[in-house]
Amino acid sequence: MTATLCCFICEHYQTELETVLQEDEFADVHYTVFPARCGHPPLTRNELTTYETVLSVPCQSLYVIGGRCLQSIISSSKQQSRVVCEFRDNCFELFVNAPIIEQFIREGKYLLTPGWLARWRQHIKEWGFDQPT
Repeated sequence: MTATLCCFICEHYQTELETVLQEDEFADVHYTVFPARCGHPPLTRNELTTYETVLSVPCQSLYVIGGRCLQSIISSSKQQSRVVCEFRDNCFELFVNAPIIEQFIREGKYLLTPGWLARWRQHIKEWGFDQPT
């Protein structure tokens, strides 16, 4: 079976994507996740190519879904017609309208995704934070 569509999405949103893909209309969609580094360092096009090999089906179209952390991939993918980047300035805009997010930020709220929260210890360690900082 040939996949008509393959998605690459941040591991923070894997659970949400799996829920959507349970619908029958998405039976021909396959996906893989890329590491959630939130731009520390940014994901590269070469890394994305590595993740494509994880998929067990040929991909006719590649949809890369994410935020600012994908900026270098978006720039390098413009020449590739089978790569479609669904990019948002803020990852939360994949689920919530930008004005609502901006209002929360203006109010001093700190937004987290369920995926980030599930891995908070790992992220804090990778970013070099410790109890004193």
